[in-house]
Amino acid sequence: MVFVTCHEAIAPYADQTLEGRPVRQRLHELGIRPVRAVVVQRIDPGGIELVGEFGAPSTVEVDGVVLVTQRVSDDALYRELVGQPEALEREGIEAVYRIGDCVAPRLIADAIFDGHRLAREIDSPDPARPLPYLRERPLVPVTVPS
Repeated sequence: MVFVTCHEAIAPYADQTLEGRPVRQRLHELGIRPVRAVVVQRIDPGGIELVGEFGAPSTVEVDGVVLVTQRVSDDALYRELVGQPEALEREGIEAVYRIGDCVAPRLIADAIFDGHRLAREIDSPDPARPLPYLRERPLVPVTVPS
């Protein structure tokens, strides 16, 4: 097996979550050969043509290709639910909100944050619109002298 990527490292974002090295180690143990810093120029029966960073062509023989490319959001469930307002009302459901990959494809951590944020803010005046994110949280109440 061969893993082809345009990046200098396989799964570079995984380095930011401390998963990069274990992922690459596991691919190595499985005998998956990395081909880095190339772009797939063409897919033909039996092989793929690649172009390196400085235009150097190369070819990799393959039996099959699995593409991991841009993702597309899927809001079919949301549209189905909001398309049945009578059923929602009958079940006592006052609102339906879009979060996570329903809005746009994103990292799993971001999709989880969307759900967490909505759960925290569900009783706000407009839960669909995120409240400002405050990083600073005072440890002690601040009192202003009069």
